[in-house]
Amino acid sequence: IPSNSVLTESPFLENEDGSALNEHRHFSLSDGCYKTNFEAQIYFKNNSKKIYIPSFYGLTANYIKPLRESDYGYLPGDAYIGIASILFPSKLKQIWAPKGMSLGLAYIKTEKAFWNDEEAPNSESQMLIPAIGMIWSHKDYGSFSLNLKYNDKANFSESSINNEVSMFELSIGYRKTLNYTIPFLDDY
Repeated sequence: IPSNSVLTESPFLENEDGSALNEHRHFSLSDGCYKTNFEAQIYFKNNSKKIYIPSFYGLTANYIKPLRESDYGYLPGDAYIGIASILFPSKLKQIWAPKGMSLGLAYIKTEKAFWNDEEAPNSESQMLIPAIGMIWSHKDYGSFSLNLKYNDKANFSESSINNEVSMFELSIGYRKTLNYTIPFLDDY
């Protein structure tokens, strides 16, 4: 479901001299389109006590398909996402020590997008994004995670404008399992 923060016209429109028709800036914008997300996951848990054997590993695959163009004439391309992740236990006993280390690798591919039936110059891309993280957990207080992702150069199509992208992403997470059951599911 799209947010209200969306481009309302193509950022690739130009004046006769080749300069941008309108100045614009990109922050975190929605593409303005409703989409479907087909997802499959397979993960395995391993109870091995050996530190070099992962305790949790698996794959996630997504196919994201726009349902129609936005109210402003933008139609994003289909997106394919594959993610592999592994969690190694640390076996450290100190309360402040991380309980696990995670490694991940994501592959993201987007197909051609269009503004009012004209191809958007920078829409096709492929990215390979490695990630590393740590997890701290406590049985009463929940778990805290810190992850770092890095991509040095995304592979955009040759016709893309300013087609080099480098990025770091730092994410912080918190998870707590609540002691709550849904009453009508309690019997199952």
